[in-house]
Amino acid sequence: MPSFLSSNPSYTLTSPSHHIRIVLNMPPEVKIKGFRLFLADSMPGVVPQLPLELVDAIISHATLPTLLALCRANSTCRDIAHKWLYRSLLLGNVVTTIKCFKALCKKPEMAKHVYRVAIIISSPDTSPFHYPNTSSYLSSAFGTLIRDGFLNMKNVKFLRLDIDAPLGRYLRGSPFRAVDIDLKCRWDAQLAEWLEEQPSVRSFSFDGSLGEQPIVLKPTALPFLERVIGAPPVIEGLVPGRPVKEVIMLFFVAGLDWEDPELGATMRSCALSTGPIRAFHVNYDHAYVEPKDSMLFLRPIPRLLPDITKFSLSISGPNHSDLVRRLNFSSPAYSSD
Repeated sequence: MPSFLSSNPSYTLTSPSHHIRIVLNMPPEVKIKGFRLFLADSMPGVVPQLPLELVDAIISHATLPTLLALCRANSTCRDIAHKWLYRSLLLGNVVTTIKCFKALCKKPEMAKHVYRVAIIISSPDTSPFHYPNTSSYLSSAFGTLIRDGFLNMKNVKFLRLDIDAPLGRYLRGSPFRAVDIDLKCRWDAQLAEWLEEQPSVRSFSFDGSLGEQPIVLKPTALPFLERVIGAPPVIEGLVPGRPVKEVIMLFFVAGLDWEDPELGATMRSCALSTGPIRAFHVNYDHAYVEPKDSMLFLRPIPRLLPDITKFSLSISGPNHSDLVRRLNFSSPAYSSD
C-alpha cells in the first residue's frame, strides 16, 4: 500500500488552475492521508507527480458529485472522470434516460466507457410507452434515441431493461456483446433475432410479456448460456441443447393449471440441457392453487434432473404458511416416483 495511505478518508488534488477536494467511497479498513498532486492539463510541460494509473485508481472510488466536479477541472481529470462516470448507468425515469442518451449520442467517445446499463421505467406513470394517445410517437422517438445510444456502446457486459414495450428493433445491430441480460419488456421476433447476435450471454432473464408468439431461436444461438430465469415458455425455448446449469422458474399467473401438459414439457426441456442442470429454483404465487396440486411438478425432478445439487422453492401468497406445513416429502402425495 502506498505510503500516503494512513488516516484521513479523502484526497486533495491540486492542478495549476483548479483546487479540488475528492471525497472517496473507501472501505472502512482503508485509511487515507490527504496529499497534493499536480495533474497535466492544457499547460505544456506540466508532468503529474503520480502515474496516471494511480490517479485512475484513486478517482475510481470518487462519489458522483466529485466525478462531476472533476469533469470541470481540466482535460486529464475530465477524461479519467468520464471513464468512471459512465461506466455504470442506472436510469430510473424517462427524463434522466433521455438526457443521458442524448449526451452519449452527441459525444460517442464517452459511450466506450459504458460497462453496465440499467433502464427501469416500466411504471405506467413514468414509461413513455403507456400514453394511449401518443404511445406511437413516444415509442418511436424514445426507441430511436435508445437505439442510437446503444450503437455507440461497444463494451456493455451487463444489460437490464425494464420497459413495457417491444424493444427488439431498437436493440438489433448493437455492437456490444453482453454477458448478463435481464429483460422485462414485450417479446417479439426481432428480440429473438437480437439475442442471436449475442453469442457471449451466460445469464438470461426474461420476466416480460410473451404474448402468443413461441420463443424460437436458432440452435446455434446463445452457445454459452448457463443460467435461465423465466416462465415455463422461456425455459422451454432456451434450455434444450444449451449448456444451462441453473434454472429459475417463475410462476406468477393466477389460477395456473398444474396438471397442464405444458408443465410436463417444461420439465422435459430442462432434461435436454447439455449442462447438465445442477441448480433448480422455483418462485411462484400459489394464491389460487390448492397446496396438494402446487407440489405435483416436483415429482418428475428426480427422474428428469438427476444431477441437481441445489433446489429451492420460494412461495408467496396469503396461505403460504399452510403450504409450508404440508411439505412432507415422505407422504405418498409428494412421492418422487
